[in-house]
Amino acid sequence: MRRILQEDHNENISSYKKTQEKLEQENQDLKIKANQDLEQKTRELRQEMDAMKVKHEKQIIQLNNEIDRLKTNG
Repeated sequence: MRRILQEDHNENISSYKKTQEKLEQENQDLKIKANQDLEQKTRELRQEMDAMKVKHEKQIIQLNNEIDRLKTNG
């Protein structure tokens, strides 16, 4: 009886360790995926910011040109 209980106990410990390892691997995979998602979102936001910067620079040039035109006609 003791041997059966010991074997059962050992199986439970082995199962627990395997489950723990699986959970740790899943956790690591989730961290990697989250980091990849954050990096992708960061790239997208930087592209948006760059596009906005170009747009604003064009608007500033247009406004400065309009100011110059008004000064010469004023």
